[in-house]
Amino acid sequence: MIFLSYASDDFERASKVYDHLERDGFHVWMDKKSIKPGQEWEPVIWQAAMDADIFCLLLSEASITKRGFVRKEIRFALEKWKETLPEDSYLIPCRIDRVEPPFELRHLQYIDLIDDKDYDTLSGVLRQCPAANYEVRRLKSNENGIDIDIEYPHFGGQKFSSLNAEIVDFIKKVEAEKNEFDDGSFIACEFSVSFATSKLVSVFFLVDWYSVGAVHPKQFFKTFNFDCDRGESFELIDVFANSEKGIAVVSAACKFDLSKQYSLYTSDSERIDEINDWIGNGAGPTWNNFRNFVFKNHALEILFTEYQTGSYAEGPRTVSIGLSSLRGHLNDRFAKLLGDKSWKA
Repeated sequence: MIFLSYASDDFERASKVYDHLERDGFHVWMDKKSIKPGQEWEPVIWQAAMDADIFCLLLSEASITKRGFVRKEIRFALEKWKETLPEDSYLIPCRIDRVEPPFELRHLQYIDLIDDKDYDTLSGVLRQCPAANYEVRRLKSNENGIDIDIEYPHFGGQKFSSLNAEIVDFIKKVEAEKNEFDDGSFIACEFSVSFATSKLVSVFFLVDWYSVGAVHPKQFFKTFNFDCDRGESFELIDVFANSEKGIAVVSAACKFDLSKQYSLYTSDSERIDEINDWIGNGAGPTWNNFRNFVFKNHALEILFTEYQTGSYAEGPRTVSIGLSSLRGHLNDRFAKLLGDKSWKA
């Protein structure tokens, strides 16, 4: 997702950039177009900035001379930029006026968005960034009274052809579930690109569905993790130098975190024992228990579906393991892909 940062005085010109990028198939976030009525705007903006893969900063007379929220966004983007790989484009200054970039941005190459032809230049730059170079595709229909609303990404470039094929195959299987449903049922699928560099891409899918007559809706996850250099997907076992030590570390971290999560809302000893049994089975040292994972913000996130580590009432669960705590366990290949050779075994 591309985060568009601009001064409020530049709303009209920022809207023009937004519209152009959307027409070119990019997923763009802009506060006045993306924040829903009733939402508290400041935390929503910071969450969007945190989740963004690309930060496009519109430089103008207004944005470089005024104090205010846009200056906070610049400081935030610079801090996040420090965590990226040298070859990745994350923070892209875009001049919409012929101004000198602020001192803290002068080490970054900017592009001009002053003439109409410049917009195609920006699109060309973004197409070189895996984080931005995908279009959102949607399947929306109502067949035989069954509502279907599915979104998924299609990545640009030949090297992503196998990833696109895997995603399309998964989407077809999700859509095919309609054949088992009756009038009044629904299938919904959304996604997020949680990690995207020139080396590695992680995609997360959340599927919700309900079949008329069922006690409650169902929900499950699906993740894809892709090595851009090799042009192939990988599993969590592939990340570790020693699979036995790796599964032990991941299992122990997940069981500890899950136990802590559940302890926050129950003190009943019998219930705790029951939950610990769930956790022992669903987060035990078997690689299949950790089939759903993504990389995000210097962390490995493990996703557990309903009934995997608790009853339906406990719902799905997520455990975040900081990559720094895995230092010494990752193999050389993935330490490099994730951008820190000190993490390797």
